[in-house]
Amino acid sequence: MVPTVKMAAKVMIWGAVSVAGRADMWIMPKDTTVTGKVYLGILKDKLPNFMSIHGTTYFQHDGAPCHGTKAVTSRIKDSGY
Repeated sequence: MVPTVKMAAKVMIWGAVSVAGRADMWIMPKDTTVTGKVYLGILKDKLPNFMSIHGTTYFQHDGAPCHGTKAVTSRIKDSGY
């Protein structure tokens, strides 16, 4: 018999990588969800510094629902990333 975990704890993190290096990881508090508003705050706090330090000019993220909100899309477009 091998014990299993039916409801494993979820850990949500944000991070960024480039050829020049990586950003600090941001760990979401337990039992919370990343919404468009939360994701926008992460981008405002973490992304400009990361891109400046590493000389990065492009930003790409996956298709998570919070990434496609109007506020996030507008922020990315306005920032020129």
